[in-house]
Amino acid sequence: MNRKFHPLIAIVLLSIFNIGYSNAQKKVEKEVLKASKNWISNFNKGNTVEVGKAYTTDAVMVAKPFGTFEGRKAISKFWTPFVKSGVTDLKYTNTKIKTVSETEAIISSNWSMNVGEGIITNETWVKTNGIWQLRKDHFEVIKQFKNNSKMNKKETYVLVHAAWLGAWQWESIVKTLKENGHTVLTPDLPGHGINKTSPVDITMDDYVETLIDIVDKQDSPVILVGHSFNGITISRVAELRPEKIKSLVYLTAFLLPNKGSFFNAVQGVKGSTAVDNFYLSEDKIYALVNEEEIQNAFAHDIPKEAFNGAKPYIVPEPFAPLTYELEITETNYGQIPKYYIECTEDRAIPIEIQRAMYNGNVLKAYSIKSSHTPNFSKPDKVANILNRIGSEQQLLKKTKTILYDLKYGRINAGYRPIFNNEDDDKLFSHYFSGNGETANLHRFFTNSNQVLAHIETEKDGRKYAEMILFNLDKNGNVDTFFPTIQEVPEQQIEGLTMFDGVKTLTVNPDTNQNKIFIEKFLNDVWIGGNINTIQDFFENGKVIQHNPMVGNNVEGLFKFMQNLQKQDVALQYQKVLATFAAGDMVMTYSKGLFAGEEHLFADLFRLENGKIAEHWDVIQKK
Repeated sequence: MNRKFHPLIAIVLLSIFNIGYSNAQKKVEKEVLKASKNWISNFNKGNTVEVGKAYTTDAVMVAKPFGTFEGRKAISKFWTPFVKSGVTDLKYTNTKIKTVSETEAIISSNWSMNVGEGIITNETWVKTNGIWQLRKDHFEVIKQFKNNSKMNKKETYVLVHAAWLGAWQWESIVKTLKENGHTVLTPDLPGHGINKTSPVDITMDDYVETLIDIVDKQDSPVILVGHSFNGITISRVAELRPEKIKSLVYLTAFLLPNKGSFFNAVQGVKGSTAVDNFYLSEDKIYALVNEEEIQNAFAHDIPKEAFNGAKPYIVPEPFAPLTYELEITETNYGQIPKYYIECTEDRAIPIEIQRAMYNGNVLKAYSIKSSHTPNFSKPDKVANILNRIGSEQQLLKKTKTILYDLKYGRINAGYRPIFNNEDDDKLFSHYFSGNGETANLHRFFTNSNQVLAHIETEKDGRKYAEMILFNLDKNGNVDTFFPTIQEVPEQQIEGLTMFDGVKTLTVNPDTNQNKIFIEKFLNDVWIGGNINTIQDFFENGKVIQHNPMVGNNVEGLFKFMQNLQKQDVALQYQKVLATFAAGDMVMTYSKGLFAGEEHLFADLFRLENGKIAEHWDVIQKK
C-alpha cells in the first residue's frame, strides 16, 4: 500500500522538535551564563577559594602568555596571588555561548579588567551532579595597562567605636576622610549610640554580625578599624570574612591571640586608671568605670567642657561581650595586613601593654602622643594616619602585583634582566601563601617614590630573609628595583632573629639628615675602611644587631671583624647603589666582596637621636 506523505504533519513535528530543542538550549545558556557571572563576581570580590572551586579537578587552563596549568590545584595556585594582588573589575563583553549538550557549553568572549584586556577562546562548562564547573579555560592577554587609575581608587573605611561610646566618636575623623574622597561607615554596635538593643540580650555574636552585615554589602574589601575593646571584635570579623577585609587597624586597641579575652588581658595590669576603677553593676549586666575617674582614665588631654559635652552620650557597656574568648586562625585572620596606632599617654591601656600586644604582629605601627581617645584630642593626626594607611593599600597591591609579574614572567623589559637565574627566581617563587608556602611581610615602608619590603618566607622547610627596594617613576610604575635573599641560619649569636625588633616608623623631621648620616657611615667605615671612626656613629657604642653572625653593640661588631681576620676572610663594600629613607629608618643597597666573591648587601638602620640604634641586613652572593 502506498502511503501518502503529509508535509503539514512533518512541519508540525519538526516545529515541536525545534521548540523543545530551543527551550533546552535556552535553559543551558541561562544556567551557564549564571555560573560564569558567579565566577566573575567571586573574582572581583577577591574570593579565591570559590574561584578555584569553580574548576573540575582535572581542568586545564591555557593562559597566554603565562602557560598551561593542569588540574584545579595548579589553576588555584595561579589565580590566588593574581587576585590578591589587587586585580579586579573583570567584565565580559560580546559573549557567545555554544551549547554542545544539556551538560556542556562553551563560552567565547572579550574580557577586560583594571590591569588589562584580552579574549577568551574556549571557556568550557560541564554539568556534573547538577553543578556547572569549568573543564577548559583558554584565554589570552592582548593588552596590559601600564598606568591605570582604577588601581588608585579610594578606600572604604569601617570605623568601629570603643566600649561605652558610639559612632558619634568618629565625627571629626569622618569629615577628613570623606574630604579625601573615601567612603566611611560608622555603625553603632548593639546597645550603643542610636541602637537601643537591651543589654541583657547582647553578646559578642551580635557585635560581629552587625559588622559582617556591613562588610558583606560592600563591593570591595574594606579597611576595618577598631578602637579599644573592639579590636577583639574586628579580629573575629576578619576571621569570618577574610576576603572582605583589606587591612585591619587597631587604634590603641586589644590585639589578642587566639583564645585571648578582655578579662585575661587586663589581669594584673599596672598603671591603668581604667582597670583600677572598673566594676560591674549589681545584676552583672553592665560594665562601668567610676564616674569620677572616667575623664582621667580615657580623655585627660581634652578640655573639661568638651568632655562634659560628650558625657551624656556615654552608655553602660554590656557585660557579656567582655567575657568572649577570641577565635581566630592563621589561615584566615593571620593573612590580613595589620596596623597599630599606639597612644603614648594612654591611661586606660598603658603604652607598655600596647607594645606587648602589637610587637611582631603588625605590618606597621604609628605613634600619637595622646590619651586613650585621640579621636577627640588629636583627630587630625588619626585621620592623617588612616589616610596614609589607605594610600599604602595601593602600594601593597602594586608590590604584590610586581612580585606576581616577576614570578610568572609578566615583566616589563625595563627590569626583567635582573632576574635571569634560578637563585633570583626563588626570591619570588614562594612569596605568596596558599600553595604550601608561607610568607610574612615584617616591614613595609614607603616614601614619595620608593617602597621597601622586609619579608620572611619558608619553603620546603627552609626559611629565608628577603629585603627588596623598589624605585617608582612619576606614574607609580617600577623604574628600578633591588632584591636580596638569604637563607636564615638555625642559630644566631644574640638569640634574636633576623626579623625581630622595632616595626614602628617614627615620623622624623630629620629624615634627610639620617640618610646623609648613614651614607657617610658606609662610605667612611665599610667602603673607606676607616674603622677608627666607627664609635662616632653609635650612642655609647650601643646597637641592637640582627645580623646572625654579629653580636650586639660595637663590641660585637669588632669581634665579628676580628674573627674574619683570623680566618683571612675579607669583607669589602665597594659602592652604594641605592638608598631609602623614611622617618627614622634608612636602608642602603650596596655591592662588594665577601670572602673574595661578589655579594649584594641590603642594610636597614633605625636611628635614635641621630645615631644608629638598630640594624638588620640581608646578604646575597651575586
